[in-house]
Amino acid sequence: MTAKLRILIVEDNAIAAKVLRNHCLKAGFAVDHATGAKAALKFLLQKHYRLILMDLGLADGDGRTLTQWIRGEKNLNQSTAIIVISAHMDETLKHACLAAGANEVLVKPVSRIILDKLLRDSQ
Repeated sequence: MTAKLRILIVEDNAIAAKVLRNHCLKAGFAVDHATGAKAALKFLLQKHYRLILMDLGLADGDGRTLTQWIRGEKNLNQSTAIIVISAHMDETLKHACLAAGANEVLVKPVSRIILDKLLRDSQ
């Protein structure tokens, strides 16, 4: 049996996390969920992920800073695609997230079509 590809969802909103989690599970991925930056770091130090779906605004940090930290660590999920998602996004913030190492920046709510494409591209 082949191991499922893993996705890490970093989202402090329970409803948004549940929607993302269910969609990823239906697409055949194994999913871990972190409610904040500290919890995400624990997962990242233990496992390799194919994709990270990360909220920009977290209670204990922010997605841009966490992305920058991940990209700065030599042996930590360097090949993992990071998608930053936020309801509050402008061009300056989008460019800051991309400069920090995000592969893409999306505005909530993310359509199913876009999410399906991201998941297909991650397989």
